[in-house]
Amino acid sequence: MSDYIPQELVLQILSWLPPKSLLRFRCVCKSWCSLITSPNFIHIHTRNLSVPNCITNTRKLIRHCTISPLSKDVYSVHFDNRSFDLDYAVEIDFPFNNKRYYEIVGSCNGLICLSDDVRGYTNTIILWNPAIRRKLTLPLPQGVLKNLGSYMFVLGFGFDCEADDYKILRLSYRKCGDMVIVPPFVEVYTVKTGAWRSISAPAPQFIIAGYYGRQASVNGFYTVYRRQAYVNGVFTVYTGIGRGISAPTPLFNISGYYGRQAYVNGAAHWVAYPPNYRCTRSLILSFDMCNEVFREIMLPRCLVGESAWYMEVVVIQDSLAVVEYDKSLNMRSVWVMKEYGVVDSWTKLYNIDTEVGLGIMLGVRRNGEVLLTTRNEELVDYNMQTGESMNLITNGIKNNFFVDTYKESFALLFEGEKTEI
Repeated sequence: MSDYIPQELVLQILSWLPPKSLLRFRCVCKSWCSLITSPNFIHIHTRNLSVPNCITNTRKLIRHCTISPLSKDVYSVHFDNRSFDLDYAVEIDFPFNNKRYYEIVGSCNGLICLSDDVRGYTNTIILWNPAIRRKLTLPLPQGVLKNLGSYMFVLGFGFDCEADDYKILRLSYRKCGDMVIVPPFVEVYTVKTGAWRSISAPAPQFIIAGYYGRQASVNGFYTVYRRQAYVNGVFTVYTGIGRGISAPTPLFNISGYYGRQAYVNGAAHWVAYPPNYRCTRSLILSFDMCNEVFREIMLPRCLVGESAWYMEVVVIQDSLAVVEYDKSLNMRSVWVMKEYGVVDSWTKLYNIDTEVGLGIMLGVRRNGEVLLTTRNEELVDYNMQTGESMNLITNGIKNNFFVDTYKESFALLFEGEKTEI
């Protein structure tokens, strides 16, 4: 049939199909096999993932950890419709349950970055594409216990749209007693080179605090906060061996809640604070994935003097947002940056009353309802207008939930190896 259809039209039609189907379609004919596995086709297929209202943007990936009958990580995909398709959720086979627990650094274009360093210096980082069942185990980074002594580190993960490459960032802070030494040792890994390289240039005078600062990615920048964010193609990442990056290294503490990332518009973000504990000046630190440059983003003015440890960055409908916990009022306030990089565009969306048992904010659905953990180890869907909630998962562990938009891609088609279930 393709003999009667222009090749350009065949390419456009196929580029919207899911990877699993396309991998089967390679058997149709040699020309289709050549087309589907070509770098140009994979580039177009990846680009289509970012089209607004595409079906790939209507699904959510949820990870939770069960306690009984067995302790294991469970991954499932849900359509973000009215019912959240609880009865038709698709469970993804997780091939790494030989370990007790993997922390999710972040996800991007269907590629998930995992770390098993939660309980020690194992330095194991894995990229995993569940759609095509492939994984890539990264080589040992340069900043390890042997070279640095006692240290803490923060990870970031994102996509460089200009180089068409995935990157992982690692910031390692040496410790002297209770003190954290700045600047951190910064290195980046890129999938295309398959190696790490270090960043030696000066950095902002802030420290990324916590072992696994969560990431949020917005407008390509990497922001340092309790969570990490990826926005506008900017993000802090690992990339190959041996080459130096000229970007300044942050001298800020990133306040971390176990390395979970929010990715928006190609940038990664965290909340950060200065090493001088007597000086309370919190901000958001970002890293541009394409230019590999650190930048500072000011918080809403009323939050600048608040402790970074009570804030985290998230992504709300493709915009950078920050959640601040007011312990005295048992309230979480949610702010969104309407125009990326414009401080005056910070807008307060709402307050979440934590006295009713609501906990960590994991994201926002397409209909505006909020996904939250509870004190009872549940994941709930919360309607801010009515105050009503719907249980989504009831057998999880409060601090180990992960929620993100799920997209299927060809990432790692030619790198890494097949996973075994």
